[in-house]
Amino acid sequence: MGKGKKLDVAIEFSMFKSKLSGSIDLFRNERSDILTSRGTVSSVFGVGLPPVNLGVVRNQGGEIELSFRDEIGDFGYSVRANYSYAKNKIVFRDEPIQAYAYQQATGNSIGAGFLYQWIGFYNSEADIAASPVPIVAPRVGDLKYADLNGDGKIDSFDQAYIGQPNLPNTNYGLDLGFNYKNFSLSLLFQAATNFQVRGVAEAIQAFLSKPTSVHQNSWTPELGDNAQYPLLTLNPGISSPSSFPSTFWSVSGNYLRLKNAEFSYTLPQRFLDRVKVQSIRTYVNGYNLLTFSNLGSRYQFDPESNSGQDRIKYPPQRMLNFGLSVTF
Repeated sequence: MGKGKKLDVAIEFSMFKSKLSGSIDLFRNERSDILTSRGTVSSVFGVGLPPVNLGVVRNQGGEIELSFRDEIGDFGYSVRANYSYAKNKIVFRDEPIQAYAYQQATGNSIGAGFLYQWIGFYNSEADIAASPVPIVAPRVGDLKYADLNGDGKIDSFDQAYIGQPNLPNTNYGLDLGFNYKNFSLSLLFQAATNFQVRGVAEAIQAFLSKPTSVHQNSWTPELGDNAQYPLLTLNPGISSPSSFPSTFWSVSGNYLRLKNAEFSYTLPQRFLDRVKVQSIRTYVNGYNLLTFSNLGSRYQFDPESNSGQDRIKYPPQRMLNFGLSVTF
């Protein structure tokens, strides 16, 4: 069973007759004895060992929330905003000492990508001849990777923990509410930053699913390094997003979304007295009405539901509802 050390400091406040309120929360958590597999025992040993309680992970950050509400005559409004930041770090992982420091998982965030560093495309046969030699013979139009250890080859020793993790470490929220007499409007915005999404298999690879505009802009001599996809072929070879994961396939998952919006009207009391009911409220609301993200430039992912996932499990949704609520 794992162990945990927690430090949490919080401040809550309210002022101006409770019109303005808020809270600040700072935390630092360290979990140890996390159940994990041994990595320092060579496969030459020939026997699989059971998981052991060895892992150590640290998570620290904070959250700020502010809210304000007021009324001006028949007009009322409220604003609530929150910001949270949480960064984790692998303090200890049972792994062998790597030949190159950039291949050590210890010290990185959970979910950091272990990738080849994309530096362009092979644009000619002369380009291939003048470049480090990959373990799979490249073709003109394939992805080209950095030779991180400078040995003149592109192999597993050139993979590194590069870029941001697959889950956001920063989240934002803004909740707005307005009402005037019998009308009301509410809006909920949310955002997340500092994470990357990478697709594999049918999420992006040509001929495994329906072609997209990305495949229509695959490598040609005219596009060169401006191409959105490598050489279009049934056998992706060194350009495979699964066999050769690289920074080319990693896209910023940062997004801003209008998560919910609702507009409603409550019938006045004089009408309700006539029909002998307590209340009648009509409304229209929407879900995921607007999303601003760079993710759509390559993937058909929902930036929220697919955080930390490589394949499409459900397409982005937008919902619109109309309703009538009657209380007798």
